[in-house]
Amino acid sequence: EDALETAKELAPDLVLMDIRLAGPMDGIKTAERIQSIRNVPIIYLTAHSDMATLRRAAATEPFGYILKPFEERDVTTQIEIALFKHQAERRLRESEERYRKLVETAMDSIVTFDHAGLIVSCNPATEKMFGYRVDEMVGRNISMLIPSWFAELGDEAPVDAASRIMRLIGLWRELNGRRRQGDAFPVEIAVSESFSNGEVRYTGILRDVSERKRTEAELRWRAGLLAQTHDAVV
Repeated sequence: EDALETAKELAPDLVLMDIRLAGPMDGIKTAERIQSIRNVPIIYLTAHSDMATLRRAAATEPFGYILKPFEERDVTTQIEIALFKHQAERRLRESEERYRKLVETAMDSIVTFDHAGLIVSCNPATEKMFGYRVDEMVGRNISMLIPSWFAELGDEAPVDAASRIMRLIGLWRELNGRRRQGDAFPVEIAVSESFSNGEVRYTGILRDVSERKRTEAELRWRAGLLAQTHDAVV
């Protein structure tokens, strides 16, 4: 109970916890309660290494497990490793959260797919642009959205999807997209490559340029009309 109150008041960077404590809660249960209050790394100090205790302790995902008796340097090393690992994980979570918010609020369609062109994830803008729900797109080939991709990027000889994807990496290229209703529209797409759990992933940014195309066509029409008027006056 004292440990719980102290964790609330002091917001510690790390907790060293013995497993056998006097009172109704042992160290493992206390660690669970502390972690429910705030995200803090736990290191267990204990003389008990039976499998049942180890399994219970492992469920709390501790950052260290030191058996008694131990040297001071063992504890110091474990603390340094735990603090570094916890900070790295926190920065990774913050980075992933920023990326998630960026993807969800982006005006452009953002689609992640594998080497075979199968869609792994896509953002809300993709739903709005193409008219499909996310669950209708994930697991299907990106050609459902860009049917002209393979037709326009390759020769008649068959080329694997990865080779065709590689041709778009780092470049903006205009292709024809297809909405759920079947109507085609111009799309600019650029692809970047990354790795996740040892597997290659591609992220495509797709931009609907229909409005820009209409504006350009109107400007060309007006320029042509102005030229005809000038010739008539001359």
